[in-house]
Amino acid sequence: MSFVFPLFLLALTAVSIPVIIHLYNWRKYKQLKFPDTSFLENLITETKKYARIRNWKLLLLRIALLTTLVLGFAQPYFSRDSQADTNVSIYIDNSWSMSYADGQKSLLQQSKEQALELLRKIPAGQPVRMISNNSRSGYTTRSEAEQWINSLQYTFAAPSLPAIAGSMISPDDKGRTELYMFSDFQQHTAVPDSLQESIGNPNSYLYLIPVAGGKTRSNIYIDTAYFLQPSIDLQQNNPLVVRIANAGGSIQTQLQVQQQGKPSSFSAISTEASTYTDTIDLRFNNQEWQSVTLAVNDHPVSFDDTFRISFHNRQSQHIAVFYSGRPNNYLWSALQSFNKYTIASYDIREAGHTDIKNAGLIILQDVREISQDLVRQLTAWWDQGKHIVFIPGEQLNIPQFNALMEPATHIRVEGWDTSKQAVYSISYNHPLYSNVFEKISENVSLPVTHKRLLVTAGLRSNPQYLMTFRDGKPFISVHKMGNGQLTFLAAPVNTAFNNFPTTEYFAPLLYNLAQSSGGQSFYTFGPDNTGNIMLPNSERTTWKIRNRLHEELIPAQRPMGNVVKIMLDNSIEQPGYYQLYNDLQADTFTIALNHHTRESVLRYADALALRSWFTHPEHIRSVTTSDALYSNAQEADFPLWKALLIIAALLLIAETIVAVRNKP
Repeated sequence: MSFVFPLFLLALTAVSIPVIIHLYNWRKYKQLKFPDTSFLENLITETKKYARIRNWKLLLLRIALLTTLVLGFAQPYFSRDSQADTNVSIYIDNSWSMSYADGQKSLLQQSKEQALELLRKIPAGQPVRMISNNSRSGYTTRSEAEQWINSLQYTFAAPSLPAIAGSMISPDDKGRTELYMFSDFQQHTAVPDSLQESIGNPNSYLYLIPVAGGKTRSNIYIDTAYFLQPSIDLQQNNPLVVRIANAGGSIQTQLQVQQQGKPSSFSAISTEASTYTDTIDLRFNNQEWQSVTLAVNDHPVSFDDTFRISFHNRQSQHIAVFYSGRPNNYLWSALQSFNKYTIASYDIREAGHTDIKNAGLIILQDVREISQDLVRQLTAWWDQGKHIVFIPGEQLNIPQFNALMEPATHIRVEGWDTSKQAVYSISYNHPLYSNVFEKISENVSLPVTHKRLLVTAGLRSNPQYLMTFRDGKPFISVHKMGNGQLTFLAAPVNTAFNNFPTTEYFAPLLYNLAQSSGGQSFYTFGPDNTGNIMLPNSERTTWKIRNRLHEELIPAQRPMGNVVKIMLDNSIEQPGYYQLYNDLQADTFTIALNHHTRESVLRYADALALRSWFTHPEHIRSVTTSDALYSNAQEADFPLWKALLIIAALLLIAETIVAVRNKP
């Protein structure tokens, strides 16, 4: 037999108290006063054994009562005879939301201390499996598990409770399985439908320990920041939009802005609203890599107080134009007006044999024939993160397009429509047009077509319609393709088909397409962004990551033609600025990594909500810290300490009855 609280056994010394009281009460002498002892007869002195205990039943009941109470509070349990039949797994949530300091200790530190206490109650020979958001161990010894807990650090990886609960239950496990989960149990991490299936095994028991206590906490954080213009202008101010949020109430803070590590602006923010948007004008004086750091002051939740942006405003960028027949005059005139871009044109039949690794935007002009080689090349460009503009030609082979392009793009062409149609609506909120017009005139001339393709886009292409006709068919649509993008026009850029190249919508569209293909300005880790980065790979060398402390690591990467995909998942655990470089390429790339805003919403599920997630609540043995820590020590569903307290109550009743009967 072992005890959960062995120090309570020291209280067994109190058993001597009823013995002392009992002997004292039964040794009292009865005194009688006499006027003179001469009147008393001579008495025979007898030696009596005063050590003999009277009313021994009452004394035994009192001793048993105290002993039972002490044992009950010490919580005894019987160790299992077969430790191998029990599989114990411990999960500790080490996401950044666990850095909240409740008092002097963070939630992660509290979880680690409670997990260590749990390990001490597990028999020394019992194997234990340890799991966190970014690492896990096989079955290991108790001492190795303690080292694993002490070395646990914060990670970007957000907890997925269904995946974690499922991974802690192995189909190869035999016998009883006990799962202990230490977490703040943010509401966004709880997916009850998936969790219900994870613990359907009747021999599995889940112990949830919500260290955050289920109380929603206020937290001010920077939700996002972005430049209004798609490129940086060195000659004037560049507006930067900053959105600050507080999931728990009003905003009272200070916003600090740094450029290249030096303070550039400071402002106090006070609002009763839960969100606040501000626009800051920033100036830059060179074409080098730039870093902008935004910070708010919000104690004690500080892990998400900083937002970082990095970008490189390259002096010259490349656009590749592939044409059938000859270059389009309207298209070429518009592109040549973009001073910072280098334009190169090629015959579309050379698409698979042209090195365009430096071109972010690729325009396919007056496309007529579709070949398997062309589709294969387009797919490769999309994998490399390229933006492609598809402009059909008058002689487009529609059956060939549907046979080869539809499986790759989920776009189908139904045929030509020769009726006069005017564009009915324009999406001015789309990034390609959001910064074009300060005010939309009621008399603005919208594009009109005399011959157009009837285009249908499947949902799998994630279509966004920039211009739409009254019948719902798109004139210009944007589609997500792998790591890249496809902009599809439903008519040639030709005044014989439409007036689009002569309207004020044509040149801004091309310019913004070129700007949007220049790369990402900042990266955010989380479930909605895997942190993949496309970099040139002309030398076929290995890219490395280096932080500002000059610590290096090699991330997962996959060559894809002339580029390489850098996969930052599970490579970097800390936010900040990082450099991507290789030994043979002169240029380096600076990336800014930020926290995912889901971690900033500190809304937790309480004990009642946690129980309601499961269709089999009998598998949940506890949702409170003290119970869950020591429930592994108890074999029976009805704890032994409760039985001892019931026995103590019965002994108290029996002691009272005996005491009343022996009263003179």
